[in-house]
Amino acid sequence: MQPQSASVLSVCIITPCSLCLYRSQSASVLSVCIITPCSLCLYRPQSDSVLSVCIITPCSLCLYRPQSVSVLSVCIITPCSLCLFRPQSASVLAVACQSCVLIWHVEPTSLATRPSTSSCQVLQQNHHAPVTCLAWDPSGRTLLSASPVDTSLMAWDVPMETYVPLRRLGGGGVSLLRWSPDGSKVFSATPSQLFRVWETKTWTCEVWTKCTIRCKAACWSPDGRTLLIATENEPIIYSLTFSTNMDDTSTVIGGSQSAVVSVSLAEVDLKTEDGETTKVGGVFQSMVMDRHGERLAVTLHDVKGQVLPYIALFKTRTNPMLEITPCGLVQGETGEYPLQVSSQPSFDRGALLSVVWSSGALRYVPLYFIPCDEIQNAQYHQPAPPTLNGNILSPIARHT
Repeated sequence: MQPQSASVLSVCIITPCSLCLYRSQSASVLSVCIITPCSLCLYRPQSDSVLSVCIITPCSLCLYRPQSVSVLSVCIITPCSLCLFRPQSASVLAVACQSCVLIWHVEPTSLATRPSTSSCQVLQQNHHAPVTCLAWDPSGRTLLSASPVDTSLMAWDVPMETYVPLRRLGGGGVSLLRWSPDGSKVFSATPSQLFRVWETKTWTCEVWTKCTIRCKAACWSPDGRTLLIATENEPIIYSLTFSTNMDDTSTVIGGSQSAVVSVSLAEVDLKTEDGETTKVGGVFQSMVMDRHGERLAVTLHDVKGQVLPYIALFKTRTNPMLEITPCGLVQGETGEYPLQVSSQPSFDRGALLSVVWSSGALRYVPLYFIPCDEIQNAQYHQPAPPTLNGNILSPIARHT
């Protein structure tokens, strides 16, 4: 189903090499042939539409636009591992490749099935390969790229094709990047137990070194005050809190001295509605928080590395203090497990998850709720009851 749209588009995977799209209003069926199932879902900035990205072969990338029902096939020179749209732009796509970063300028309204070579920029630096991590700042002005074998982060000015290396010794390269939604901080994990949090005014950083093993997953709260992290072999979410009392000239990050255990997902037995007992829990694979900071979606894997066939959901609050409460599980069809989970950045009725499953299916999971800030604003702006000479007038009619 297309979110915030009057038309319904149901997506049905017919075979591993065919995708059937059915439009309920026009009763028309469009069959799009792809070589492999969908493996990644991206939202275009400033748009409610979804662009599902299907990695076809190590040398090509298929972009599918649900609204225009068109397929854009882009030839990639080297294998790619990640792609991200530039914030505030619906046409600039950064692709992390084996030896460089490709910047594709894809015109959203173009009917061309393959862009010309002039629409691509190549950002490349010696010894900065393979590129496996990318992060745009929320304004779209700076792109960070990282490699697990290079100790430097590269801060790119994309239009000028210039960069500034951000180098700190210790920990090896960079295996994970997360830019805070408020733009003030960047989390970078290394292949070792060490991770850093950078402030983005003068690019100084604070270091944490007491993890038992490397960080596997991380996400920021919308206000940039709270960082959630999970390590590679523990069923635990840790949290770090950061000061928000910094002025415009401050370069102090203000992070807490040590991470606090916030959630444990050690394996437990859970009874289902059918009366059966199932085991729930495992090690964290990935996590994503909605734009309101009130829902957290987590994927897990077992001790053997097999991804578990469900998504764990949590209710969260970050103000005045962090609260995380389990609230449910999302399962796919029999035999499916989640590959990638993302949250629509502009859904205004709660949170909307887009889940890519191992079968290649892309499905939406709406989580309807009224955000706390909207409730507080409604209470704040509620008009006071009418008064007369200091006495509150009752809305209840008087009976004689």
